[in-house]
Amino acid sequence: MPLFAGTGSHAGGRAVAIVTGGASGIGAAIASTFAAKGATVAILDVQADKAAAKAAELGLTRVLAAEWAGRGVTVNAISPTVVLTELGRVAWSGAKAEAMLSLIPVGRFAEPEEIAAVALFLASDDSLMINGTDLVVDGGYTIR
Repeated sequence: MPLFAGTGSHAGGRAVAIVTGGASGIGAAIASTFAAKGATVAILDVQADKAAAKAAELGLTRVLAAEWAGRGVTVNAISPTVVLTELGRVAWSGAKAEAMLSLIPVGRFAEPEEIAAVALFLASDDSLMINGTDLVVDGGYTIR
Protein backbone atom coordinates (compact mmCIF):
# COMPACT_ATOMS: atom_id res chain seq x y z
CA MET A 1 0.00 0.00 0.00
CA PRO A 2 1.54 3.35 -1.01
CA LEU A 3 2.24 5.96 1.63
CA PHE A 4 3.10 9.55 0.78
CA ALA A 5 4.75 12.03 3.17
CA GLY A 6 6.63 15.33 2.98
CA THR A 7 7.68 17.66 0.16
CA GLY A 8 11.08 18.65 -1.22
CA SER A 9 13.04 20.66 -3.80
CA HIS A 10 14.72 18.16 -6.18
CA ALA A 11 13.70 17.50 -9.79
CA GLY A 12 11.66 20.49 -10.82
CA GLY A 13 10.72 21.57 -7.32
CA ARG A 14 10.04 18.18 -5.71
CA ALA A 15 12.13 15.35 -4.40
CA VAL A 16 10.30 12.09 -4.99
CA ALA A 17 11.43 8.71 -3.67
CA ILE A 18 9.81 5.37 -4.43
CA VAL A 19 11.00 2.87 -1.82
CA THR A 20 10.24 -0.82 -2.26
CA GLY A 21 10.05 -2.98 0.84
CA GLY A 22 9.49 0.19 2.84
CA ALA A 23 7.32 -1.40 5.50
CA SER A 24 10.34 -2.64 7.47
CA GLY A 25 14.12 -2.92 7.62
CA ILE A 26 16.29 -0.86 5.29
CA GLY A 27 13.29 0.25 3.24
CA ALA A 28 11.70 1.85 6.29
CA ALA A 29 15.02 3.47 7.27
CA ILE A 30 15.50 4.94 3.79
CA ALA A 31 11.89 6.16 3.62
CA SER A 32 12.18 7.83 7.04
CA THR A 33 15.44 9.51 6.05
CA PHE A 34 13.95 10.84 2.82
CA ALA A 35 10.84 12.14 4.59
CA ALA A 36 12.99 13.84 7.26
CA LYS A 37 14.91 15.61 4.46
CA GLY A 38 11.64 16.88 2.98
CA ALA A 39 11.15 14.43 0.11
CA THR A 40 7.85 13.03 -1.04
CA VAL A 41 8.09 9.31 -0.33
CA ALA A 42 6.05 6.57 -1.99
CA ILE A 43 6.46 3.28 -0.14
CA LEU A 44 5.71 0.13 -2.11
CA ASP A 45 5.88 -2.97 0.03
CA VAL A 46 7.08 -5.38 -2.66
CA GLN A 47 8.90 -8.65 -2.00
CA ALA A 48 11.84 -8.77 -4.40
CA ASP A 49 13.45 -11.98 -3.24
CA LYS A 50 12.77 -13.82 -6.50
CA ALA A 51 14.73 -13.18 -9.68
CA ALA A 52 11.59 -12.43 -11.69
CA ALA A 53 10.38 -9.81 -9.22
CA LYS A 54 13.79 -8.13 -9.15
CA ALA A 55 13.95 -8.11 -12.95
CA ALA A 56 10.52 -6.50 -13.04
CA GLU A 57 11.61 -3.82 -10.58
CA LEU A 58 14.71 -3.05 -12.65
CA GLY A 59 12.64 -2.96 -15.83
CA LEU A 60 10.19 -0.58 -14.18
CA THR A 61 13.13 1.59 -13.10
CA ARG A 62 14.32 1.89 -16.70
CA VAL A 63 10.84 2.56 -18.12
CA LEU A 64 10.05 5.22 -15.52
CA ALA A 65 13.49 6.80 -16.04
CA ALA A 66 12.83 7.12 -19.77
CA GLU A 67 9.29 8.41 -19.31
CA TRP A 68 10.09 11.02 -16.63
CA ALA A 69 13.56 12.25 -17.69
CA GLY A 70 12.12 15.05 -19.82
CA ARG A 71 10.35 16.41 -16.76
CA GLY A 72 13.57 16.63 -14.71
CA VAL A 73 12.85 13.47 -12.72
CA THR A 74 15.48 10.76 -12.42
CA VAL A 75 14.61 7.19 -11.48
CA ASN A 76 17.21 4.70 -10.24
CA ALA A 77 17.36 1.47 -8.27
CA ILE A 78 19.63 0.47 -5.40
CA SER A 79 20.61 -3.19 -5.02
CA PRO A 80 22.38 -3.69 -1.70
CA THR A 81 24.08 -6.69 -0.20
CA VAL A 82 22.91 -7.95 3.18
CA VAL A 83 22.09 -4.89 5.30
CA LEU A 84 22.53 -5.13 9.05
CA THR A 85 19.08 -4.00 10.07
CA GLU A 86 17.54 -5.65 13.11
CA LEU A 87 16.14 -8.38 10.83
CA GLY A 88 19.39 -8.63 8.85
CA ARG A 89 21.39 -9.30 12.01
CA VAL A 90 19.07 -12.16 12.95
CA ALA A 91 18.74 -13.65 9.46
CA TRP A 92 22.46 -13.44 8.67
CA SER A 93 24.27 -14.78 11.70
CA GLY A 94 26.48 -17.75 12.48
CA ALA A 95 27.65 -20.10 9.73
CA LYS A 96 25.28 -18.56 7.18
CA ALA A 97 26.87 -15.14 7.74
CA GLU A 98 30.40 -16.51 7.61
CA ALA A 99 29.72 -18.24 4.29
CA MET A 100 28.27 -15.08 2.74
CA LEU A 101 30.98 -12.83 4.15
CA SER A 102 33.63 -15.01 2.52
CA LEU A 103 32.08 -14.06 -0.85
CA ILE A 104 32.12 -10.30 -0.26
CA PRO A 105 35.54 -8.80 -1.07
CA VAL A 106 35.25 -6.03 1.52
CA GLY A 107 34.51 -8.73 4.12
CA ARG A 108 31.45 -7.20 5.76
CA PHE A 109 27.77 -6.50 5.37
CA ALA A 110 26.34 -3.02 4.80
CA GLU A 111 25.04 -0.75 7.53
CA PRO A 112 21.61 0.87 7.01
CA GLU A 113 23.18 4.32 7.04
CA GLU A 114 25.39 3.39 4.08
CA ILE A 115 22.42 2.46 1.93
CA ALA A 116 20.49 5.54 3.09
CA ALA A 117 23.48 7.71 2.07
CA VAL A 118 23.37 6.22 -1.44
CA ALA A 119 19.63 6.92 -1.65
CA LEU A 120 20.15 10.51 -0.50
CA PHE A 121 22.89 10.96 -3.10
CA LEU A 122 20.57 9.72 -5.83
CA ALA A 123 17.92 12.19 -4.67
CA SER A 124 20.39 15.10 -4.67
CA ASP A 125 21.33 17.52 -7.43
CA ASP A 126 24.78 15.86 -7.49
CA SER A 127 23.24 12.88 -9.31
CA LEU A 128 21.12 14.58 -11.95
CA MET A 129 22.96 12.77 -14.80
CA ILE A 130 22.42 9.35 -13.22
CA ASN A 131 19.18 7.99 -14.61
CA GLY A 132 17.75 4.53 -15.23
CA THR A 133 20.55 2.64 -13.52
CA ASP A 134 20.81 0.00 -10.84
CA LEU A 135 23.40 1.10 -8.29
CA VAL A 136 24.78 -2.09 -6.80
CA VAL A 137 26.05 -1.55 -3.25
CA ASP A 138 27.38 -4.98 -2.33
CA GLY A 139 31.00 -4.63 -1.26
CA GLY A 140 32.14 -6.24 -4.50
CA TYR A 141 30.02 -9.40 -4.27
CA THR A 142 28.90 -9.20 -7.90
CA ILE A 143 32.43 -8.73 -9.29
CA ARG A 144 33.46 -12.23 -8.22
